[in-house]
Amino acid sequence: MKKTILTLLLLTMAFWVHAQNTLSQPEHFIGRRLNASGEVTKEYEANYAYSPEGKLSDFSFPDFSLSSHYTYEDDYLTYELIRHDGGYPMFYEDLSYHYEEGRIKSILHGWDAMNTNECWIYTYDDNGRLSRKDYGGSPSDITNYFEYEYDYGNGSLTRVEKSYLQTLQGWQAVWAINKINTYQYSDDYTLLSVRTDTYNYQGGGELTGSRLLSYHYSSTGNVEEEITQTLTNGEWVNTSIRRYVYDDQDRVVEQQDGTWSEEDWNITHKVDYEFSDNGNVYTVSFRKKNGDDWVWDVFNNQTIFFDSKLKEQQRALGYFVYEDMNGSASINQFVFNMINTTDPIYLNTGENHQDGCAVYPNPGKDGVNISAPIENAVVRFYDMQGRLLLAKPFDFQTTVNTGEWAPGIYLWEIWNGAQRETSGKWVKE
Repeated sequence: MKKTILTLLLLTMAFWVHAQNTLSQPEHFIGRRLNASGEVTKEYEANYAYSPEGKLSDFSFPDFSLSSHYTYEDDYLTYELIRHDGGYPMFYEDLSYHYEEGRIKSILHGWDAMNTNECWIYTYDDNGRLSRKDYGGSPSDITNYFEYEYDYGNGSLTRVEKSYLQTLQGWQAVWAINKINTYQYSDDYTLLSVRTDTYNYQGGGELTGSRLLSYHYSSTGNVEEEITQTLTNGEWVNTSIRRYVYDDQDRVVEQQDGTWSEEDWNITHKVDYEFSDNGNVYTVSFRKKNGDDWVWDVFNNQTIFFDSKLKEQQRALGYFVYEDMNGSASINQFVFNMINTTDPIYLNTGENHQDGCAVYPNPGKDGVNISAPIENAVVRFYDMQGRLLLAKPFDFQTTVNTGEWAPGIYLWEIWNGAQRETSGKWVKE
């Protein structure tokens, strides 16, 4: 599971780095670790380096003897991460990404001293949507695959089926369903719920459990609540909740987690996020409920997240968990100070860029191209009065026909499931 999450994170980074043009990038950042009293216990530094063409070539994290290197060649990107000091845990990683017409076609991934390998292979249908994703140790050793189904009346994703290659008692290997996700959307492609049915593929494919994750939104479109229910004796029963509080810039400032207790939710943990005026310095704090008070909680690597603008830092900071395992101090707080205000993001255009997403050309006339490092994304366009003009699902890239639109300024948003990744303005000439 951790390797799969790591791969998906690296896939996102690959799309960011695979671009042609660049902007001004940071060269250095400082991270600080704080204890429960708010005292700085250690500082960490990381550095970026760039090729003469302006593309990211190296990222180093000296405190953990980590460095990464990027190489670009036509439709290929290779990435290498090395831990140099030979300490525990030993680590080496390399990835090779292959693109075709702007879409990812395959990922080859190797890591650690045991030469462990895995690969992902992507297949698209005639409508340009992702139809199948194969996973295994190599292209000739596929052990899992995901099949995607869509409602082509509106283009929305309706179902993802995961199958697993199994061999029972030495018999011939057969494919068996492991999990089915069913998606429900509103008319404007807002994700309302995801139902997950899990099957016992070693016991004849019997259904072993069903979970329903429902999203509730505020009037401004942000997710306010994520409610999880399980199917018990034929009825959906509340099990857990996650709530979000936002500031006036649509940034999460508080995340609350709890479980269902009798006839109400019992909020037991929360994460606080504090931002500076320019957004480049912020603190992530963990707390748990103790009676009526909130007290410091220990570091939880499954709970913490960093803004999508700091993906590479997030990757490097994953190594904090090793330091915590080898020492006795709990990590309660992080503070990041970005020396440069722009993001280390590489796009296929220098216009309307945020978080690896691009809308171009801008200004434009009869059409506008959309690209994002997201499968099953949704782009929405609004007029200046806030009226929805178009909502279109896509995988990684798409084109919107704007020939009949009146000249003027339009607002756009790119969504990843229930999360709004970024937004901006587009001008029709």
